[in-house]
Amino acid sequence: MVKGFRGHSSLLFKKANQQYLKAYQNAFIDRRLRKRYFRSIWIRRINAKIRPFGFNYHYFASQNGAFAYLNRKILTQLILYDFSLFEASG
Repeated sequence: MVKGFRGHSSLLFKKANQQYLKAYQNAFIDRRLRKRYFRSIWIRRINAKIRPFGFNYHYFASQNGAFAYLNRKILTQLILYDFSLFEASG
C-alpha cells in the first residue's frame, strides 16, 4: 500500500502505517475540496460573462431563476461554448 512513498515512509512499519492513514485522510478531505473548487470556478466564469450586460452573479442567480432548470456546470458550458444562445435570450 505504501509502494510509492519515499524514505522511511515505505520502509519502517510504524512510519509507513501512519503515512498510509494520513494519505487516505487527505484523499477523503480533498474529494470534498475539489467540489468546492469547481463550484467557485463556475461562479467566476458565469460572473465574468454576464458583467458586460450590467448584471452580477448574485442578481443573475436570484432574479432570473437561472438555476431552476440548469445547474452551474451546465450553465457555464452554455455560456462558454454557445454564448449566442445566451445573448438571444438575455
